[in-house]
Amino acid sequence: MSILPLSFSFLFLIFLHLPSVCLADIGTAAWYPPPYSPTACYGSDASQFPSSYLFGAAGEGIWDNGAACGRQYKLRCLSAVAAGSCQPDQTIQVKIVDYARSLVSPGSASGTTIVLSQKAFATVANWTASQSINIEIQQGMNNEENALFGGIPKSPRRGSSAVTGENYKRKFGDFIVKSLASAFLGGEHLFAVCIANNSKSIKQFL
Repeated sequence: MSILPLSFSFLFLIFLHLPSVCLADIGTAAWYPPPYSPTACYGSDASQFPSSYLFGAAGEGIWDNGAACGRQYKLRCLSAVAAGSCQPDQTIQVKIVDYARSLVSPGSASGTTIVLSQKAFATVANWTASQSINIEIQQGMNNEENALFGGIPKSPRRGSSAVTGENYKRKFGDFIVKSLASAFLGGEHLFAVCIANNSKSIKQFL
């Protein structure tokens, strides 16, 4: 059983019509201290905060009239005014729980793409040295979306048997079908995410 005959041009046309979440953007991040609630997304519900305390508030650019609530973003520090502020090789995923313009505790800087919890900011940068940092930021799949897709199939190792390779092709084909179906049903950003995260795997079948 072979994978769907998806051509590069077909994928590219779909890619052009999907939201930009499939690509990492350049933005800025500030931080804010406790108290963190009530929030614009979930009020005083304590369960809104992940146990890792890696969360943040959406700036105007990603707030999307409140649709940003619950979204997950992967980000890393690129640079800051204070040299050496970035924590090298640290990428985190944060959950949006608030709106930057209505924070209970003011952020360290205004007008940033995202305002991170103190814990989240300190994981990627030295918060005592920088009020804001330049970041690479990319929207990821939330828990519901991960549950829907059941995980992205991993590429087989080099030297794997032909059976293993065929099984992978079948699983990956199913994954693409689910992604396309989601796109046509209104979840088009999911397909963008899976294409971005699996570009190397996709090339195996073009």
